[in-house]
Amino acid sequence: MQQLAFLAAYIVFFVFIHSLTAARFFKEKAYQFIEPGTYRFLYTVVSGVTVLPILYLWLLGRSDSPLLYRIGFPLVLISFAMIAVGLILILKSLILIDPLSYLGVKQVLG
Repeated sequence: MQQLAFLAAYIVFFVFIHSLTAARFFKEKAYQFIEPGTYRFLYTVVSGVTVLPILYLWLLGRSDSPLLYRIGFPLVLISFAMIAVGLILILKSLILIDPLSYLGVKQVLG
């Protein structure tokens, strides 16, 4: 129970930090000290680092969680098809945008 409360509190912390650093007023203030490309890169790094404990705690607690539902045969095919479509859409979006630019890596490297 204590681990679940900590996970919930950390998720609230993550959402607050993520929303604050994505806010226009915060970015405009930060641009007074660093370049927008550098800010984008730092935002990506901070977001990635702060989400890691959430993933760790979620994976750690999965073995203790009860099974909520089981998907039967016909529906499991639909589920896999939806996952496949989602992965295809992610790959198509990565082709359309430049991932290194989106993450801020190109701006930092010049």
